[in-house]
Amino acid sequence: MSPTRANHNIDSLESKVESMGRELHRLADTERLIEKIKTDIRGPGYTTPAEFFLVRELVEAITAAASGLAHMENTLLESSGLIVDQG
Repeated sequence: MSPTRANHNIDSLESKVESMGRELHRLADTERLIEKIKTDIRGPGYTTPAEFFLVRELVEAITAAASGLAHMENTLLESSGLIVDQG
């Protein structure tokens, strides 16, 4: 094993990936947001157009961030494969 590789804490990296997965899984569960739409946003007298705009734009921003995260994951997987192949 190379000296550089010996200094890597692979267990810690795996733990961080598992933690990331838990957070992404939590975000992927849209049940709370759907329930909020059913109970509050569809309800009578829901807020001003400006407040609705804010909520809608936050959903758009979260969606864009999720797409960015998927792209980063693909880059990580592909680049790791290339590094191993060239290793």
